[in-house]
Amino acid sequence: MNWLTRWFTEEIGLKLISFALAGVIWTVLATDKPTEILFKVPLEFQNVPAGASLSAEPAAVELRVRGPHSIMRKMEPSGFAVAIDLGGTNNPGELNYPLTAKDVEAPLGLEVVEIRPLRVRVHLKELQENF
Repeated sequence: MNWLTRWFTEEIGLKLISFALAGVIWTVLATDKPTEILFKVPLEFQNVPAGASLSAEPAAVELRVRGPHSIMRKMEPSGFAVAIDLGGTNNPGELNYPLTAKDVEAPLGLEVVEIRPLRVRVHLKELQENF
């Protein structure tokens, strides 16, 4: 029991300074304020009908993303994907697709706050086969 008493009473000034310094470091690291950044991300198309070509307007969308500053400062547009599924679409012509946060693949811990534009216009054309 004597060693326990000495541990609390000897060099108490250094122990208090160490404790205060640890508290300051913890506070700085634990209070990572949320940050919002705008990324321009190209569109990806899935399940494009065989023998079809497409063009999209716009070809990329802007994502406003919110997350901890420590993660956001390392992020790049390549960390996100915006996919439009064309499965079940066989008719050529102009199609409008609404975009939601469900269409965006974002890293864990980040929140998609806004997508611009909210709609994408896709022009689907049949390729002509020459014999």
